[in-house]
Amino acid sequence: MKISIPFSSSACETGLGKVVGGEGVMGLPYALYVAGNKNTILTLWSISDRVTAEFITSFFAKLKAGRGQVEALTATKCEFIKKGGRYSNPMYWAAFVLYGV
Repeated sequence: MKISIPFSSSACETGLGKVVGGEGVMGLPYALYVAGNKNTILTLWSISDRVTAEFITSFFAKLKAGRGQVEALTATKCEFIKKGGRYSNPMYWAAFVLYGV
């Protein structure tokens, strides 16, 4: 099954923000939320485009199969751990976080 991903490239560290007094953490997650986006997968550190493409393709395949977003993210992380080798290293899967409801 081929999943079409609507983004041409990945962006690293999209889950980071800046602490603003009286406001909390301001950054892309907050901006997307204010714009009406309910849930977003973001990263906390740099990951290669190839690994990101593999991770997101697997994640969207699980969504397409009917899993919820939290379940799909958890299952994709478990899949990477079970692959063994370098993919089992948290460096390749732990950076992906779900912001939203």
